[in-house]
Amino acid sequence: MSHVHALATPQDQANQLLAARDLRITKPRHEVLTLLLQADKALSTHEIEQRLPAGADRVTVYRTIKTFVQAGLLHAVPDEAYGQRYAVCDLGHCHTEGTHAHDHLHFKCNSCGDTLCLEDVSLPPLPIPPGYTVDEITVVAKGICHACQAGN
Repeated sequence: MSHVHALATPQDQANQLLAARDLRITKPRHEVLTLLLQADKALSTHEIEQRLPAGADRVTVYRTIKTFVQAGLLHAVPDEAYGQRYAVCDLGHCHTEGTHAHDHLHFKCNSCGDTLCLEDVSLPPLPIPPGYTVDEITVVAKGICHACQAGN
């Protein structure tokens, strides 16, 4: 991440990211963002709810995720089982020259079901016909991830 110290804990990173977006630091926001920063894959709202401390309010979790997407902290990846999964935006990749784009490939493993951001795989510019305004392009490749191929 571009402006977050690489050695900071996920809890510190969460505070820094919320402050950088002028978002109030509340316990639910801090918990959700810390959880997603620690995740090595995109998570569904159901998975986020399951991993939060007992008693996390479902409506608050949904509102928090919506706020984070609108603020450019998270991006949504389509998922046929859950509708969407969410991953923390890599501020070095997603935010360039005042824009917010997810020009990387997403990978959905057909074996374990994980969805991963492959940020090192850039998407080429797509020729969009005149008269269309694109807000976001999300590409999901499906196959078997390296961990499942290795038998882990």
